[in-house]
Amino acid sequence: MAIKDGNVILKGWDDTQYNVIASWGKTVYLKKAKNRDAMLVGPCEAEFLNRLAQLIKLPAPAEAIRDRLNRTQAAVDRMRATEHVEPLIKPPVKVNLFQHQIRGYNMALITFGIVEVT
Repeated sequence: MAIKDGNVILKGWDDTQYNVIASWGKTVYLKKAKNRDAMLVGPCEAEFLNRLAQLIKLPAPAEAIRDRLNRTQAAVDRMRATEHVEPLIKPPVKVNLFQHQIRGYNMALITFGIVEVT
């Protein structure tokens, strides 16, 4: 397994693993190329990595990425459920924002990594 250019690259699966991973509908099968074995390529996103972690043991770098993505998603979900919010960073606008706008602004800051997730 490797992560490159925002994609998870998988090699060396057995038939059961291949069928399970292919059933998710998130991967592309790449046939043999020059000096390469066949591989599955899927997106490097939380849902895919979480499913993959249930199937195989992820390498430490992939596990770290999965953990970071899950913490980011949890922080966004907490922000979405918060009743009254204040901007995490002063917004670059002159008008007063509504609560849903502040919530969306904060979620964008968290998602793009501008604000650290706790």
